[in-house]
Amino acid sequence: MFKTFGTSKEVFVNQDEGMFIALPITLDIDIHTLETEVEGGRTYVKAGSVVKEGDVVKGILAERYDITEGIANARVVVEGYCWASRLTDNAIAAVSALPKIVVMPYKAVVYSIVEQGGLKIKLHVEGARFSDSVAANKFTVSGLTISSVTKLSDGDLAITFTAAATGKITAIDSSVLVGVSSPTVKGLPLEITTVADPKYNVSVTAGDNGTATADKSTAAEGEIVTITATPASGYVVDKVKANGVEITYDSGYAFVMPGEAVAVTVSFKAQG
Repeated sequence: MFKTFGTSKEVFVNQDEGMFIALPITLDIDIHTLETEVEGGRTYVKAGSVVKEGDVVKGILAERYDITEGIANARVVVEGYCWASRLTDNAIAAVSALPKIVVMPYKAVVYSIVEQGGLKIKLHVEGARFSDSVAANKFTVSGLTISSVTKLSDGDLAITFTAAATGKITAIDSSVLVGVSSPTVKGLPLEITTVADPKYNVSVTAGDNGTATADKSTAAEGEIVTITATPASGYVVDKVKANGVEITYDSGYAFVMPGEAVAVTVSFKAQG
């Protein structure tokens, strides 16, 4: 928590974040260069990010602030120590302009799988942060093949595999981490079992005066299904619905497959 000393200077102490001396600041998106993220339709300045005014480093933010309205009252850290794993890459690069801030690297990191389903896992690391750009070739894997690695907004990694199988992540290159130097690694190997995403039926019923087909008879959740509707001479497509919800025409008729079967109905009407 923050404690106020005098009228302006405040001290923040937390064993997970560090100890800081902070000064009040009014964040203004028209004046400051800020690192932001969007969540729930609102814009936030990231905790652990750097605040700049032109080329001048104003400090580091220990907390996240809502700046949807363009301005926010905040506290900017100018002195103290903090864990490197709590800072953004830009903040770490800017610390040299703030000589009274000491960055403390963790000596151990712990990997863990926090979610697993279908062909994907969500990988978490404690004691460091994942770099903003992580390549699949930084992971040593047996029994599985990685198709993609994506950093999520919460800092974890979403790792997708190519097929259903059982295998392990046996090693992870330390270059995927920010905030550590030659750490002790715990949590490896990671045992993983992937399963093929279930597929759901797609049925299409066309009304009188035309025909309709789907490009897939089954589809997994998240796949795009395209409907082709062909009216008879003198008729045009009236409505295309998926489970009773009308599909809006946008260079064609298509929808994203939900996690359930979909019944498509297509109706036609006289032209003109």
